[in-house]
Amino acid sequence: MIINISASYDLISSPEIPPIDYTKEERQIWHTLFDELSEAQDKHAPLPIAQNFKILKEALELSNERMPQLEEIARYHRETSGWTLRPVGGLLTLQEFMNQLAFKVWPATQYIRHSSALRYSHEPDFIHEVFGH
Repeated sequence: MIINISASYDLISSPEIPPIDYTKEERQIWHTLFDELSEAQDKHAPLPIAQNFKILKEALELSNERMPQLEEIARYHRETSGWTLRPVGGLLTLQEFMNQLAFKVWPATQYIRHSSALRYSHEPDFIHEVFGH
């Protein structure tokens, strides 16, 4: 489903990103990491990043029980900064990535890391998008 959404997504004609029906295991991974990563943001992130994450958490009512959809985050960024998000199904080349940034489009994944890579995933995933960007 995630690959199909990213392959067919058209930012111009239908800018709303379709929702993902995350599995119970994926929601559990979000639940497990949310408090841990929120605390790490508060303790270790530079102050502007920690403050901005706190604003995002409040604006989207994020919690360990409430996993947002990419469209919610995209809408927030469109309204507050003029940037938008575009769903992608995997890694991009540097040229593809930089070209999208030039047009204020941030390519973002919707998939959730596997539980075997709970605290480190070598590829970006939705948790990385929310907490890392």
